[in-house]
Amino acid sequence: MSISQNYPLTSPSLSLDFANTKALDPRITFSRPTSAVYYDGQTVTKAEENLLTYSEDVSQAVWTTNVSSKGLVAGTNPLGVSQNISRVTASGAGRGIQQARANTGTFALSVWLRSVSGSGNASILLTGITDSGYFAITSDWVRYTLTGTGTLNDVRFLAELSGDVFEFWGAQLEQRDTVTAYTPTTTQPITNYIPTLLTAPANEARFDHNPVTGESLGLLVEEQRTNLVLRSEEFDNVAWTKSNATVTADTIVAPDGTLTGDLLSVVSSGRSYILSLANTASNTVLSGSIFVKAGNQNNVCLTTSIGNVGVRQWFNLATATSGSAISLGGVKNSSEITSIGNDWYRISLSITASAGTAQYLILDVVTGDNVLSGNSGDNVYIWGAQLEAGSFPTSYIPTVASQVTRSADSATMSGSNFSSWYSPAGGTMVIDTEKQPSNSYYVMMSNSSPQSAFITQRLNIDLTIISANLNVINVYQALADTPRLQWAISFSPTTIRESANGSSIVSGSGAITTTFDRLSFGGFAWEVNGVGGGQAYGATRISRFAYYPVRLSDTNLQALTS
Repeated sequence: MSISQNYPLTSPSLSLDFANTKALDPRITFSRPTSAVYYDGQTVTKAEENLLTYSEDVSQAVWTTNVSSKGLVAGTNPLGVSQNISRVTASGAGRGIQQARANTGTFALSVWLRSVSGSGNASILLTGITDSGYFAITSDWVRYTLTGTGTLNDVRFLAELSGDVFEFWGAQLEQRDTVTAYTPTTTQPITNYIPTLLTAPANEARFDHNPVTGESLGLLVEEQRTNLVLRSEEFDNVAWTKSNATVTADTIVAPDGTLTGDLLSVVSSGRSYILSLANTASNTVLSGSIFVKAGNQNNVCLTTSIGNVGVRQWFNLATATSGSAISLGGVKNSSEITSIGNDWYRISLSITASAGTAQYLILDVVTGDNVLSGNSGDNVYIWGAQLEAGSFPTSYIPTVASQVTRSADSATMSGSNFSSWYSPAGGTMVIDTEKQPSNSYYVMMSNSSPQSAFITQRLNIDLTIISANLNVINVYQALADTPRLQWAISFSPTTIRESANGSSIVSGSGAITTTFDRLSFGGFAWEVNGVGGGQAYGATRISRFAYYPVRLSDTNLQALTS
């Protein structure tokens, strides 16, 4: 038998390919009263840039002089690291070094300078664009900046008088109007780009993508969540407690494309962290997350806790791996480190603990796995912190002075938009969706008045659960640990049969009401004989949904999900 013979001859009466069309069928009613974030798979923002080469090595030929001497001497850079330092000795007034970089636009030039001997004055020039920046330099390293717009010929660093000696480090030229974090270069200039986290307006569906590969993941539907953290992007604010740590605000381009990424640095060797405390209603499950990028340190430890009960989780940003986890009396539900491009990662930790009104998110800069201390000067970049009451993290919700709630996504078909393709005699649902690490509802067929019967697909740890009518017929399917799930479910008034990811058929039987009148993705509520029965919510990216108006064979079910 050929592979094609395993597939149904009947065409689906409804086929929704969210991943490829990136659009809602006009029969779907969608709502989400608040804005929400997503990736569109194509929008990027310029991140780090340095158009100068050999940014720390004046001995290279690309750095030319006008009758001055230049070279390298042993020393300590502005970060406190021992290395060879670029030194320039002026042989006349206004003499120094320069590097040709012809271009037109807006430019930001920056460099660390210190005076060794002489007048202690120096000029920085964007030649052809602006008058020089004239600075009184001291024996301490200071980063000086100059901006301008026009046609650039070269950049220059000049001493004031003959015999002046100065040292420089970290020269950087960027084609923009603001200086950002320093990016070292050698033989080639550097321009990096970061996938941009976008914001969809209220009541606009999100068709999400993998930010690194650009793969279309389908319709993003999430339950309502609240970010309990205040000032989620302002770690220098007093809302964040710092212990043996300093925060330098707005030093690097953040995942949303704005210059709002902060630098978190260790003051002196020992434990060094930032902490957010949220006081809110009692919770027993909590998920903490934050965006992190390595500075000169690759290791961090994230703590999520309710009161003093929680879990610590270590992460390595160089290897993109989760390390040790230590319980502080709490139970770890899951942890994850997800690349979002340009060496940024979103790390998360979900826990279960005893109820309490104080929730904590703590990030430590550490020297390695299962170590809770850092060295003086160690640093990482941070942005977008979140604490949410739930057993898994959802998309980022920015906050300022108060907590912010993102409403649930709701996408439904009802009335004639539903009955035009549905068959109450029996049919088959096929769904391709992202697997969530915890309990999530993906799709539901139900009757709405009263909503006392339904068939739903839900992931609960490693189980799929299909319920029908008041009899609550559960069909459990063990699932492999895979990032995506494909289900095919056939049902009639007496039987439910299912295959997931090409697995063997599992089934259930009983009196099953199939007089449904709506299809729902995301959040739904149901009633039992007109009385409120419960709410079912989740978070997932649905790639495809199809409905066949007949019960397909077991062979068909397995083939459609393989």
